[in-house]
Amino acid sequence: MKVINFSPLTKKRFKNFKSLKRSYYSLILLSLFYFISLFSEFIANDKPLIMRFEKKYYFPILKYYSENTFLQNGINTRLDYKKFISSPAFRKNTDNFAFFPVIPYNPNEIEDSRNFEENLKTNIILKQHNMLFGSMRVDNGMNIIEMDDNVRAIFHISDDYENILLSNLFDTGQTTGLENIIKKRFTGEPSEPVRLELKDKTGIPINIKMSSTPGGPVKKTMKINVSESSVEFSSPRIVIDSKSKIISVEQKFREMLEIKNDILNSDFYSVISRVTADTSVLQFISEKLKGEQSAINYISFKTISGEKEFEFTFQKEKPQFPYKPTKKHFLGIDESGRDILSRIVYGMRISISFGLILVASAMFFGFIIGGAQGFSGGIIDITAQRCPLNEIILLNAPYRRRERSTTQRSVLRFRISLPVPRSFRATVRVGKADRCRFRGLLCISGRLQRSLRLPGPIPYGRVIRCTPPKS
Repeated sequence: MKVINFSPLTKKRFKNFKSLKRSYYSLILLSLFYFISLFSEFIANDKPLIMRFEKKYYFPILKYYSENTFLQNGINTRLDYKKFISSPAFRKNTDNFAFFPVIPYNPNEIEDSRNFEENLKTNIILKQHNMLFGSMRVDNGMNIIEMDDNVRAIFHISDDYENILLSNLFDTGQTTGLENIIKKRFTGEPSEPVRLELKDKTGIPINIKMSSTPGGPVKKTMKINVSESSVEFSSPRIVIDSKSKIISVEQKFREMLEIKNDILNSDFYSVISRVTADTSVLQFISEKLKGEQSAINYISFKTISGEKEFEFTFQKEKPQFPYKPTKKHFLGIDESGRDILSRIVYGMRISISFGLILVASAMFFGFIIGGAQGFSGGIIDITAQRCPLNEIILLNAPYRRRERSTTQRSVLRFRISLPVPRSFRATVRVGKADRCRFRGLLCISGRLQRSLRLPGPIPYGRVIRCTPPKS
């Protein structure tokens, strides 16, 4: 005996839907995921499925256990199982164990930012200490009028620098562009900042910098900032992970430390050990990578040759929520520090269950109300159609902003003050549709009976069986 008799039209509709492969398989996957989400507590939870402690078995996923149950401290609040499992009281016995769900996070559990230390990167900035830099002034004829002691040391000239032209300090043809810039500035025209790299008579690169000028009247001399090689003047950086593996490195970093080989994906400790013999540097780096708190974020060291002195400045990345996916959090963490995957599992169960209950209740009550109106007619039908609650529910239905009239704007305040559940609105729509279908079927049945002159009352039972709700 068949419980439900589907009409040929309904069977045809099922067949057409099944022919749409994308929709059909999407329904199967959605049903499968919803079925899995019904067991969310066993899939995503911060409580173990089963735990053994001191030769006893516990099932925290099914039963509540307080701290006093395990620690005998008189505290009856909920136990933090993750913290308890990592404590010495649990680890002292090797027979103790705990099995967590596949996703060991509760949807409302806020993750501690300190747990992301192993996924954070560290930027190490390199600076040179004993680098020479200074400034000099030239006139409109490119004669050097004033020069710092550091600039004289850079160019290896004596204290007497009178009658020295700017072009005499650099290699042939190096100062043509610089002289044109200086002459343009002496005319009073505005100019942008200048940074050049020129070579001196011995072929050593020299860094030249000039600040921007707004234009207008100028002084008799022009200031030029001079420093040693631009490679050493810059502050290149290297990026390493928590395991001291080099993720990225700038070319100037290698040039300043005179590293010729490619060090990408190499161990940072082994690279620095070839540069300096100072063991305190390696120890300091190890402490920083372990996340030890210290007010000092830099350390100075000398190369093995002892000719140059450098400084390492550490800038460790700070975790910020939302956070990217990791090995523990497959879909990452939201802005509040909660696991996204566990929230999706629980949210799917709530959302789809709400939708199913909404549709089922609307179909059930709408069919009863609409069927009663259409079947009975008369005073019942008129009263239900004129019911004020009916109109209130429809007024609370969503409508487009463009279609708002003056009446709808006045109703808006009442709509906000009286929110009606969505199921009521859907029930009214289903009821109206089923009322019309009942009235139509009754009219058709009555006309057919009169035309065939059949005795007896209208077959109401057949009318009801032929009236499944479609709304």
